[in-house]
Order: sequence, then C-alpha cells, then structure tokens
Amino acid sequence: MISAALEGYAATVHALIRERGAARVRAVADALSVKMPSVVKAIAELKKLGLVTQEPYGNIELLEKGRRCAQLILS
Repeated sequence: MISAALEGYAATVHALIRERGAARVRAVADALSVKMPSVVKAIAELKKLGLVTQEPYGNIELLEKGRRCAQLILS
C-alpha cells in the first residue's frame, strides 16, 4: 500500500517528466514546496516499492509500475 504523500511524489515525478523530459530532486522539491531531504526520503521509499529508479544525483525515472500508479492518481 502506498501512502497519499508518496502518491503525490510519484504524480509529481510523472508530471515533471512529461513537462520537462526529466525529473530531479530539486525540481520535485520546488514543485511541491518541500525541502530536498524530504524528496530524497520519499524517493528512497518509492524505490523500495519498485516504483522509481535513480542513479546517485541523477534523474528520477518511473518504472512501469510507477507510471501506472501515477497515471491512476492523475486521472
């Protein structure tokens, strides 16, 4: 089960990828008006759930499961 907060992070990552072609921690933090450590923690949880992947200091990529989740949230 994914929390509402994590759903928001996944949806924001999805929206940033669609709008800008990439999602980075700073962009997610700016979009949600939160601090970067909060995003790092949320992304770590999303990784554990198999929804995203990210190389250190790199772009956040949604995995197929993450894309489906984000699309359900946004629709």
